[in-house]
Amino acid sequence: VCLRLLQYAETFLASKSKELEADAISLVLGHFALLLKDLDAATGEDRCVVGPATPSNASKGASILRFMGVVPCLDTSYARGFLVAFLPLLRRMLFLHKPYLANLHTSATSVGELHRSVMAHLRLLLRTCNHYARFTSVPLQDVAPSLVEMFQSQTCSSKLTSQMECNEVVLPIQTDQKDTRCDGSSIATKSQHAPWLRVCRLSSRVQLISTKTKPKKLEIEAADGSCHVFLLKGRDDMRLDSRIMQLLQTMNAVIETKESAAMLEVCGPSAGIATWAAPPVALRCRDYDVIPIAPRAGLIRWVSAVPLFVIHKQRRQALQDHQHECMATNAAGSEDASVSTATTAGVNTAKQTTPQESSADVWNRKIQKHLRSMDVDMDATPRRHWPLEALRRTYQEMQADSPADLISRELLLSSLHPGQHFTRCTAYTLSVALTSVLGHLIGLGDRHLDNLLLDLITGEVVHVDYSICFDRGQRL
Repeated sequence: VCLRLLQYAETFLASKSKELEADAISLVLGHFALLLKDLDAATGEDRCVVGPATPSNASKGASILRFMGVVPCLDTSYARGFLVAFLPLLRRMLFLHKPYLANLHTSATSVGELHRSVMAHLRLLLRTCNHYARFTSVPLQDVAPSLVEMFQSQTCSSKLTSQMECNEVVLPIQTDQKDTRCDGSSIATKSQHAPWLRVCRLSSRVQLISTKTKPKKLEIEAADGSCHVFLLKGRDDMRLDSRIMQLLQTMNAVIETKESAAMLEVCGPSAGIATWAAPPVALRCRDYDVIPIAPRAGLIRWVSAVPLFVIHKQRRQALQDHQHECMATNAAGSEDASVSTATTAGVNTAKQTTPQESSADVWNRKIQKHLRSMDVDMDATPRRHWPLEALRRTYQEMQADSPADLISRELLLSSLHPGQHFTRCTAYTLSVALTSVLGHLIGLGDRHLDNLLLDLITGEVVHVDYSICFDRGQRL
């Protein structure tokens, strides 16, 4: 939350003209004073710096954290470590600029100096937040000590307690699908005596996913020894996703017939190879378990599939490395040894130091070029008023730059023989067709490459994040 507020503040101050810089700085400092007041109140401190120039649209006692949609737990080791590094810098920024809170309408020189000083302090705070945002995993004890204490007080030995008495924590999902034991072996968890997932213990570390909502990846060990991976996602209503999953299950029950399953039966070239082949995939829409645990939080079963954006990014990086290797090879074949050595060294240096241009950067560069050719100011013109032809040209150029065999190549490399490859390609085609029809019926939006996953084992396309549906994307 602090990182998002700092990013908003930096963008807000950088976009204001010199005439509005004073009011913008007053608004930003006032909001950060409220943030410090919230953090001090939550941690039991009473040293907040609140000047007289509180933002006019922020009522007395307003909570910035509640406005951002979160109620953070600030008594954990992870939160205390962040606050120890963050709060002194925030107090220093407010303390140094406190004299300007009462009266900012001074000379242009003073306002310019104040603007530069505030921007420098914001960048320092951003570096502190980015340091913690780069963490990929943290101990569970540091972020949720109450969960650790809950499972430490209970035993999970089948010799001492029965399966029904193993744990009081039960997830309302049926354990009727194949999962993985903690030692890596496969196990079918269907049981008539335990239709729900009874949690025995949690993994000692929590993985942090570097997306907008910062979800956490949890590994849960059940009473029968199987391991289940879930994604704990906050700041999002999971009840809609749960209802969409019920719709998918109903649709699968309707279309699950013997005729549709027989369509995909493909025999391998030989009995020995067919043993390793993936089983035939029926016509279905892949669903997964979604468990709402709060109005804006829930558990999502981890889907063992690869986002299409990851596949696209890896392929672009491979093509870029191949181009560098070709340049180095051509330079090595040059007759002039000095030119060859210099060129090879330059190519190696460029390969190591030149970062890969992201897809967003490519899109911004291309759309800016086309808008400039049409005399359209990209910054001053709202996006909804951009010419459609400029968007179409940008899309066509990026489509031409992308490999045409991106998905088919991944399915081919993940197959053991042509029969298996044909099965996966057929499953891919059927899943794309079925999910496209479903997406049209429910008005599904937000279908970027991170929300489209490819299961390389079955060849199916898996959609995730159904929060933008019923044509809600057209109203954003």
